[in-house]
Amino acid sequence: MNFLILFLSTGFGLGNLAYRTIRRFKFFPISDKWSGGGFLGTLLGLGLVMIGFSFPGWREVGLLFLFTLAVIGITGKAEELLGQKDDPRIVLDEVVGVLWSLIFLPVHAWNDSKRIVVLAAALVLFRIFDVCKVPFRSVQNLQGGIGIVLDDVLAGLCANLILQACIRFF
Repeated sequence: MNFLILFLSTGFGLGNLAYRTIRRFKFFPISDKWSGGGFLGTLLGLGLVMIGFSFPGWREVGLLFLFTLAVIGITGKAEELLGQKDDPRIVLDEVVGVLWSLIFLPVHAWNDSKRIVVLAAALVLFRIFDVCKVPFRSVQNLQGGIGIVLDDVLAGLCANLILQACIRFF
């Protein structure tokens, strides 16, 4: 069971890959937090959208909410197993966060060029809010999985507000 928790929380091992790579090439003075795992987790989330996962209506958003609750449990247990607060190898929170950035957007109803532009904008906006943690930096201090996941959900929702405004007004 512990293997499954770690496998899922690291985005099928992507978080481990990024973490090991940065540790191997440690000649750059860079924190383990900046391993690139978050970026890979974000790409994994967008990949799920590309293969058909989308959240254009309330039913789908309800499913995303349930998935988010499961991720809170999984990442909380993974944090215990890894022994480090918000371990950089845990990237499942980025997967969930970027999915929240795309709620109520009919991504699969658009032509390919519009879909690519919106997904690229979601990637950039989500990563900006996720890295800067403005205005919700203190949320990350919450204990366990809720602290790991909630800042990413809020980053996704902030990105979504900007995407919604841009789509409606431009």
